Amino acid sequence: MRLKYKKIVILTTMFTMGISLLTFSFNNDKDIIKSKENTEANQEQDLVSKGHIDNSIVVATNNIIKDDLAHNVNHNENDDVTPTPEPTPEPTPTPFPVYELEIDAIPEINELIAQYFVAKINCDVDKIKELLSNSSKAIETDILQKETEHIEDFRNIKVYTKPSILEGSYIAYVYHEVKFTSINTLAPGLSKFYIVTDENNDYKIFSGELEDEIALYNIARNDDEDVVKLIKKTKKNGEEAKKNDQDLAEFWSGIDELANKKAKDDKADD
Repeated sequence: MRLKYKKIVILTTMFTMGISLLTFSFNNDKDIIKSKENTEANQEQDLVSKGHIDNSIVVATNNIIKDDLAHNVNHNENDDVTPTPEPTPEPTPTPFPVYELEIDAIPEINELIAQYFVAKINCDVDKIKELLSNSSKAIETDILQKETEHIEDFRNIKVYTKPSILEGSYIAYVYHEVKFTSINTLAPGLSKFYIVTDENNDYKIFSGELEDEIALYNIARNDDEDVVKLIKKTKKNGEEAKKNDQDLAEFWSGIDELANKKAKDDKADD
């Protein structure tokens, strides 16, 4: 890799999680990925320990074991055996609805996302605080400056949304193309945000800790057919951009190296 691109890769803190040329910034997903990798029983027990679901749901999902004692007793005609009542089956929880992606469907969310990217490029932390549900979770100025040091602009932004399980909340997949300094070709990327409505009915980018039920639902949406299609399209755009621009290809090769190193470091820390 040429020296100038090595320098860019070293100095640039990844503002998204690199997957080939496809970039993700899936807010609130990373803290719940381990739960998805566990067995279903372990997932349920973990949620119970945190008090987010009722114990009866866990019993239902792990199968109710019927007491068959009455069938194992040696009966005679004079025995009065009281049959063991079967437990009342728990009702099956109604699955949450899954909605289709809609592009640029909510102008207020479009404006929220646009303001966020502009504030990010300008390193305007005060503005970012205004856009978050919890301003105390805003990124620090020096970190934001490092993240955007070699980014000139976010362009061709398209906002795809689908409702979450709480009224007034949305999952937003945001397609964008990044203009890096000294690289002519734009780099396609995809970011994910959880959007909520505050007490003034204004949309905000959620910056707190999601409850497990909501977090698991949001993660599951990454596997929806329409989302997978969007991911594949973004990745295809990235492959074409890399093919047409060697500088971009070298840059992203360095990003992939950093991503792999970070993944190994994170695994070693577990």
